[in-house]
Amino acid sequence: MTKEENNLFHANYKYMWNKLSTTYYHVKTGTPKASHIQGGAYLPAYSICSKCFTDGYEPSIGTVDSIVQFYNQNLSPQINTYQFLHEKLEKTDEIRYQTKTINDQRFIGKYYGYYLSTSGENLGAVLQVYEDNDILKAVMITGIRNNEELFGNELADIFSNTPPTSKQFQTYFETRSTENQRCSFYEGTVDITTSSILIFLTSPIEPIRKMVITFNIDCFPPGYNRPYHGGLSFVMATSDGPFDSRVFKMGFINQITKATISLNDEGIRPIVKIHPHENYQLSLTSSEDRQWYELIMKHTHNPPASKNEFF
Repeated sequence: MTKEENNLFHANYKYMWNKLSTTYYHVKTGTPKASHIQGGAYLPAYSICSKCFTDGYEPSIGTVDSIVQFYNQNLSPQINTYQFLHEKLEKTDEIRYQTKTINDQRFIGKYYGYYLSTSGENLGAVLQVYEDNDILKAVMITGIRNNEELFGNELADIFSNTPPTSKQFQTYFETRSTENQRCSFYEGTVDITTSSILIFLTSPIEPIRKMVITFNIDCFPPGYNRPYHGGLSFVMATSDGPFDSRVFKMGFINQITKATISLNDEGIRPIVKIHPHENYQLSLTSSEDRQWYELIMKHTHNPPASKNEFF
């Protein structure tokens, strides 16, 4: 190992632990401070982990390989041993994120979604996040056009099962009136980082249709034990064909909050409408996210006068 490789190894080793917000001591001893860490078995012996913090120590390639395997269990995008010895990872910190336990129970639940169609019509969606073999997965139905459909018994019956199935959706779809048959069914997986929730969905009925949903959860750190109430997200709907993509905002409310927001609510449109900058860069600001949360809280404490109005 050259002197430069050795220097980069030690710099990247220290960077890794700073990024993970813990130490090899907590991982090796299994303390609560390392509860979000995976792949501890990949780490070398305790004494070797300690020596790696000493600048004069030269690790073996086997030790570096083991540390890289541990790194890839907890940080993305993944790297290889060559990168760990030849790139200063701190310089590209903005593209690196820490994964959490993949079955974080705080995000499990049924969510109502609100967004605008390409024609500007208010539309609804229902999202179910659930756990399957220690992995978070998701199912979503989009394109719901009125309150009676969104809060009706038919959709409630579908989502009473975990997970809802495409067969159940097809039965629901075929019983809809023509104007209400523009809804779609998606299923996929959920990835949680230290700052976001990423949901990757595909339509099992039309596999070329795909959707990616991103939530900002900077304001919902690991120390919060309560369920996630919901938030504002960016959504990219796309397909395998060229030039067929759409980016929009969608607000989500966890059903556990008991909040009921009508699709006709005047507070929805100003929050979920896209406002491009002059260079067509799209943004979703923390203030907008906060506006959505305040809308949820407003309706949590002010339920509809008549239950039959929306259910």
